[in-house]
Amino acid sequence: MIRYSISNSLAVWILTPFLILVSVVGMAQEPEFAEQKPLAEKSLLLDISATANGWVAVGERGHILVTADGESWKQASSVPTKSTLTSVFSLQGMLWAAGHEATILQSTDGGDTWELQFQDIEADAIMDIVFIDKNHGFAMGAYGQLLETTDGGKAWDYLDLNSITIEPQFSGDDEDAATDENDYAAAFEDLGCYETLECHLNAMVVMSNQRLLIVGERGYGFRSNDNGKQWQAIHLPYEGSMFGALLVSDDCVLAFGLRGHAFRSCDFGSNWEVVETNTESSLLGGTLGRQSIVLVGANGVLVEGPKSSLKLQSEVLESGIDYTAIATAGRRRGLLTSTEGVSIYAPEAKQAGEGQ
Repeated sequence: MIRYSISNSLAVWILTPFLILVSVVGMAQEPEFAEQKPLAEKSLLLDISATANGWVAVGERGHILVTADGESWKQASSVPTKSTLTSVFSLQGMLWAAGHEATILQSTDGGDTWELQFQDIEADAIMDIVFIDKNHGFAMGAYGQLLETTDGGKAWDYLDLNSITIEPQFSGDDEDAATDENDYAAAFEDLGCYETLECHLNAMVVMSNQRLLIVGERGYGFRSNDNGKQWQAIHLPYEGSMFGALLVSDDCVLAFGLRGHAFRSCDFGSNWEVVETNTESSLLGGTLGRQSIVLVGANGVLVEGPKSSLKLQSEVLESGIDYTAIATAGRRRGLLTSTEGVSIYAPEAKQAGEGQ
């Protein structure tokens, strides 16, 4: 899922660094509804998700598009926001979408009509929304913004991440590292990401046994083994941003992001292995096939390979546009969102990167 502007054609948002703990049930003002646009299918779209009956994609100006077959798209009939939407999540017939101005929407009819659950026009952008079950979910974003719901989104709480974060995780090379302030500073030169929450939280992965893992800006992240009651700060072996993450097996997570960097951890973020992607284009979205990983990103790049491999192959799709997300749509077929709307990836039919 895309989290930042990578070219002049992508959205740029204004962010504020303040977090408070508050429960919000109602909206401060009447929502504006997204306008019906004949070219919405060709507009900037930032995320896509499979649903029970098809797929739903979200993007700029509150545009939400739905399809049953991946080819014929229609704009959702009622979307109570004009804010750019960056993320969409599907679970057991329920849909949530989130984006700028801390906007959170819910749909119970497959994506045609939406309800505004939460919005704070002075808040930072939400970059990912994830649910553990139909009641318990998290939304995260810029400057350490983290929200939680335990009632399906009827109420959302801003969490103070500092107050529920324990000591950072260390490499284990020095048994005394966790209690030595000098080692603490050496391990995390820029403590602002943790102590003042200067870094953006870009994506969360839900794992088994109540484990959650967040990746973010500048190689920083967090993990929890109790469904988010407490968090531990972690650090990847790269000082750039990770824009997304995939759970590739019960215990293995793949994080990917800036300049084609990707890493795999199979021990809950304690250690990370480099995954070769053969590209320097930023990777913005990804999906899993039965045995494969597919990542997409800037400049038309598509990276693919077996789930178990540390060496993936890249190609540049003919369009060369910036791809923001991909969803599996059958064997060797994917639906992509981009700066120019929705397209189909179907290499056997020589349709790579071309809209349908």
